[in-house]
Amino acid sequence: MKTYKKILIAAGALVLAAAIVTGVLYAVFSHNVPKLERKKMHELPVNYSQVYIVAQPPYTDNWVFDTPLGMQGYWFENHTGGNGIEFVLQQTKDGELIVLSEALPAMSNAEDLYGKDVKVSDLTLEEMRKINLAYDFVDEDGIQSFAGMSEDELEDVSVVTFDDLIRSFDAANRVTLRMFLRFFNESDVTDPEAALKKIYDSLSTHTLAERTVFLPQSAAFAAAADRACPDLQRAATTAEAKALFRSCMLDKDPADVPYCAIYEKANAQFGSEKFIHYVRNLGMAVVLTDVDVDDVAKYRGYGVTAIASPDASAFIEALNDAKKAERESKKAADSSAQQ
Repeated sequence: MKTYKKILIAAGALVLAAAIVTGVLYAVFSHNVPKLERKKMHELPVNYSQVYIVAQPPYTDNWVFDTPLGMQGYWFENHTGGNGIEFVLQQTKDGELIVLSEALPAMSNAEDLYGKDVKVSDLTLEEMRKINLAYDFVDEDGIQSFAGMSEDELEDVSVVTFDDLIRSFDAANRVTLRMFLRFFNESDVTDPEAALKKIYDSLSTHTLAERTVFLPQSAAFAAAADRACPDLQRAATTAEAKALFRSCMLDKDPADVPYCAIYEKANAQFGSEKFIHYVRNLGMAVVLTDVDVDDVAKYRGYGVTAIASPDASAFIEALNDAKKAERESKKAADSSAQQ
């Protein structure tokens, strides 16, 4: 019996020692885990077949997309099949966030109410709500009919706040999408950290919280995002993306990358196969803009994460065609091999 007790005590001591060693190792190595590990957008391999499409505001004088009707008619319907949307934000004088892709639409009555050079940042939310964004809308046939609306309906086409946007996604018939958020003009945002904190807090209680990427244009806004909401995924600024590209060319492997996504124009640098593979191997996403629809299959083969375009439906169709061609090619190859 004494021998049995000695064996139990010895076994217990070994278990305790192993637990202590494991705890020490975990404490040492987990302390040095780079931010990159905490900010990965996904764990998918570099070359995978699914590319999501980000619908961007198409910037045209023929629509006001960032209105309640525009949200319904374009963002939630005409980008059918896409699984990402880019929203452009502006901050009012009293710190409220609104969704607006233009300084102030030319067809609005902002100039009549507040003067020629008025900006969103000059006005309070209450003053912004008085602006009719489709006040002077005239379609290509010279008829005042914004999206088929009657004159009575045209009398009240107002702004959409960021909170309005979130509530739109909360509706039961909405599909949760990946959101890309950026400011129309960062220099007009008076308190970047407060604005970003509002975004972060608004998303924290919604299913969109882990599906949102902030797109800073400047180092100052990138730093503000990292301070105000360090867990909010953000894209690299152009300067950071270029620095990462230089590391790629020198075959360096940065130990700690302070961003999670590259959001850049497709060109010789950021659209290169080597760079896309390099960034994806770091666990980051590559989102390309200004992509020719004929190049969809090529970038899909490179392993690009997403493509952003004002014409999302055309890219969705091109992706579907590429997948269909691959299936048919594989089917033909299998059939030939069997013969």
